[in-house]
Amino acid sequence: MKTFVLLLLSLAPLCLLGQAVKLKKVKFKKSNLVKEQYYVLKKKKSIRHGEYLLLDANQMVKIQGQYKNNLKDGRWIYYKLNGHYAKVEYYTNGEKTGIWQKFVENGYAIERYDHDNDQALDPIIEVTIVYPPLAREENVSGLVEIQVFFEEDCTIREMKSLSSVGTGCEEAVRDAVQRYVDLRHKYQLPIEECMEKEKIYRINFSLE
Repeated sequence: MKTFVLLLLSLAPLCLLGQAVKLKKVKFKKSNLVKEQYYVLKKKKSIRHGEYLLLDANQMVKIQGQYKNNLKDGRWIYYKLNGHYAKVEYYTNGEKTGIWQKFVENGYAIERYDHDNDQALDPIIEVTIVYPPLAREENVSGLVEIQVFFEEDCTIREMKSLSSVGTGCEEAVRDAVQRYVDLRHKYQLPIEECMEKEKIYRINFSLE
């Protein structure tokens, strides 16, 4: 994906938003590898105008955004070392706009701030279940069912296995449920499952 972004930038037209521009590349010291690449106006080379990329020594994108007459404009994405999002910001002619996002808790929580209304929003909790490598290697699939019992304060009292396929699949579900509940508590978000005092989580592991 990032290589594709680089290619698009390299092949971008030399006229952006009606103004003639020139691609500028800044390289690392003592290296031919590109550190930054962006567009500047041909008539005034101190003015950045167009797509911008900041790269690391492995040529992975660290920051991707756009300038308009030397001001940040549109969406700016900041990446972590593993290639996942770290932050997403929005600008209009250099002014902070829209809902900014910060990816924390290993990406399972997304903190948000609405700059249009100058207020913090509830974070988004997105806990994914990763297919255990050993289960994938051994072509293990099937249904995992975990019954979860909640305390009055919505913490987990007990998890009971109703069905399992082994090879780490049940553990993956248990870990995901625990992480989800812990993060909802941490950010003081309601846990709807808790109102019934128990919940059965059903996850079907399939290699198809």
